[in-house]
Amino acid sequence: MFGILRYIADAVDEIDGPEVYLVPTSIVYDQLHEVEAMTTEAYGAVKPPEDLRFLIRLARQQGERLGRAYLDFGEPLPLRKRLEELRADESGSGTEIERIALDVEHRINRATPVTPTAVVSLALLGADRSLSISEVLATVQPLASYIAARHWAVAGAADLTNRSTIRWALHQMVASGVVRVYEAGTEAVWGIGEDQHLVAAFYRNTAIHIFVDRAIAEMALLAAAEISERSGNGSVLPATVRDEALRLRELLKFEFLFSARAQFEKDLADEVRLIGPVEDTTKAATAEQVRQLLESADLLLAHLVLRPFLDAYHIVADRLAACEDDAFDEQAFLAECLQVGKQWELQRRIANAESRSMELFKTALRLARHRELVDEAGYSDSHDIAQRRREFADEIATAIRRVNAIAELARTR
Repeated sequence: MFGILRYIADAVDEIDGPEVYLVPTSIVYDQLHEVEAMTTEAYGAVKPPEDLRFLIRLARQQGERLGRAYLDFGEPLPLRKRLEELRADESGSGTEIERIALDVEHRINRATPVTPTAVVSLALLGADRSLSISEVLATVQPLASYIAARHWAVAGAADLTNRSTIRWALHQMVASGVVRVYEAGTEAVWGIGEDQHLVAAFYRNTAIHIFVDRAIAEMALLAAAEISERSGNGSVLPATVRDEALRLRELLKFEFLFSARAQFEKDLADEVRLIGPVEDTTKAATAEQVRQLLESADLLLAHLVLRPFLDAYHIVADRLAACEDDAFDEQAFLAECLQVGKQWELQRRIANAESRSMELFKTALRLARHRELVDEAGYSDSHDIAQRRREFADEIATAIRRVNAIAELARTR
């Protein structure tokens, strides 16, 4: 993307003409034929060659209908004007293309609608068991209210609270094998199909950007309440909530496209107000008030949105802390993560199979490299890097403990 943008920016610089607009374009699908092959590779399978046989199979697949495609456009970005603004800002000198790319990506996200497939996937993955249609609706309805409150579009203007809309999405996913249905009992129940967790996660992730800030706000409130209780003063400061949110943002920065810090902090305050009745987010509250805010919330999202990523990061951090080899072998390390991930899945130490993903492991490893926790050459001080790896594992374990606490709050409401 950077290369194409650079070519366009160079052309704009060379020609003194009218404004050039970049039009953010979002294309989202109910389902895709290619997803299952992509997710099989995420479990460690070798990608098959894209030969003639592959092309014939792909062509046959494309002849089978898999729902709808949705094309939407975001707010156009005036390229010439934006380049001038960034070049006038000395702090952004030399990074104009990257910052424009981020601007466009944010506008694409904003234009991307929520599909019924995405919210159904979110509900079924979060439950990790089969649900009746009424149970799916009970999960989706507060999501629909939140989506409306945040003014996000729904694909095809579908009514996510309508039983027929949700039933149609379930039937489409059953037809493609992503979801299985059992109808021999007193009522039909739907659940994620065998080895289909990553496929369902792909569809959920088409809408996950909408819910990330809310999930982080919940986690930050709980963390700030815990800190207040440990300190003994009983007061939760807004700065503590902000700092805990920024800490999570830093942990997940390679996973999600976050807005700039000032906008993120503004959005955080908005999310806190949506969680419950908070008149002034700039004033301190008691730890008990913060916990009551979470307990009385109509919707809790942290466990539905963040737990799959944190579970995957936990596997990587745990294996990294246990790594004693002088030289780091990435391929062997990732293979071990897949094996341990399967073990933890069987032991229920992770919520479900979607966290056992090569893609998530690679992103977690990227974060570890960013924090200088991976030393391929074996030159770092062994005691120092071992200690920092343990701290990294502890940080993620703490986040998982908190996300599980929010899951328990949601379960007992």
